Amino acid sequence: MNKIISTNLLPLLVHVKEEKGLMEATVKVLQELMTPVECLMPTETMSQNHEGKRIIYELETAIVNAKKLFLDTQVTKAIVDLMSSVLQDSKILTLPECELINQCLLLVRNLLHVSSIQTPQQRAATFPGPTASVTNSSAAATPNLPVSAGQQTGANTSVLTEDQIMWNLFAQRFDNILIQLLTCNQQVGTGLHLPEAELQTWKGGG
Repeated sequence: MNKIISTNLLPLLVHVKEEKGLMEATVKVLQELMTPVECLMPTETMSQNHEGKRIIYELETAIVNAKKLFLDTQVTKAIVDLMSSVLQDSKILTLPECELINQCLLLVRNLLHVSSIQTPQQRAATFPGPTASVTNSSAAATPNLPVSAGQQTGANTSVLTEDQIMWNLFAQRFDNILIQLLTCNQQVGTGLHLPEAELQTWKGGG
């Protein structure tokens, strides 16, 4: 999946500016690929057996790795620029334009979604096991705390991939896009709207 996104889809998003139909199709495919695992299947039920856990972890690992491709500021800028070009001049939006805005919002929502699923790699990185200075008893007492799927561990700090993507978006004036959408007269009747949960997330800064 990463190869398709990095070599085919993201270059289209970044470099193709004039073909709105192609851009809309690209955004739609990207938002479908980045759909959180929790939205694709009943994870609690699936995780009750080994095969289900394997499927969940493989999907989550693929999404986690794919999200890192969106840390490129050119990619987030392409999303913001696309939405801005559609909303410019306070014009009346057509239904295809409203659909394009909605697809962009869904893509951003999926990118900023922090999963509660922890992949085996993240579990190993977060809890690497006892060292020479740690006894077996103290290691066994270490709680298996949940870590979000997008978490990147470092020497002193942990930064979510989702947070980095959000910082890039707002550095590129994504807040202006949100203001335009919140004041848009076409929110009702065209399907152009922001989910309340997303509004609270963006208003609260994460």
